[in-house]
Amino acid sequence: MTTTPYQRFVVVGHSRTGWHLLRTALKSHPNVVCHHEPFHDRNPQTFPHDTDARIVLDEHLFTPFPAEMQAVGFKIQYEQPVYNPWWQSVWRLLRADTGIKLIHLKRTNLLARLLSEVNALRTNRWLAEKGTRIPLLPPVTLDKRQCLESFQFVERQIGLVDEYFEKHESMDVVYEEMNADVPGTLAKVQEYLGVRIVPITPVTQKIERRLLSEAIANYAELKRAFQGTKWASFFEESPSAIGD
Repeated sequence: MTTTPYQRFVVVGHSRTGWHLLRTALKSHPNVVCHHEPFHDRNPQTFPHDTDARIVLDEHLFTPFPAEMQAVGFKIQYEQPVYNPWWQSVWRLLRADTGIKLIHLKRTNLLARLLSEVNALRTNRWLAEKGTRIPLLPPVTLDKRQCLESFQFVERQIGLVDEYFEKHESMDVVYEEMNADVPGTLAKVQEYLGVRIVPITPVTQKIERRLLSEAIANYAELKRAFQGTKWASFFEESPSAIGD
């Protein structure tokens, strides 16, 4: 990859782990560029979808920027790219370049994460800007197998990413901790990226504000099904766990 005068970074994580909050906050920083999921192969991009991953990185993402830019990065989800063979090498390229700092988005309560994802798919609404009116959705019914497969997949991917990028400098950003202290978490992210620390504010708001027991129709049934398992803690509700 090309040498750049700014700090390059990549944000890795699953959906519904605080990406839009982090992205919109970093976007407001005068010295940071944060691209939005360039390897999402079902979204329109500013470059053709048959552009090789190395070219995307060197000629479309980590390109020359004005001298005041101190950090440039983007997000990639665990499963991206899904279909595009031209981009499959992006993980190998990122792993080989240890000069890229990693931010790993994680969410402790994977039931809340799944609920948020299911609701987003139901409405095709993945973010809500502050001040937007958000209609209340009817409670959703989740299948036990669906929950189990989701928990296992995310936990497996977290472990794989941590191992795959073990030689990179990395920072975990945990959704619940960020929700509990947004300004403090954003200050830590800026410090980690080596940019000047300024007040930055996300423009998003939570879409789901109810307790899990209110938003999941068969919550009690699921709680009984997972009692005694390592996932039982997902049913110990707290205000920081809910939302999107």
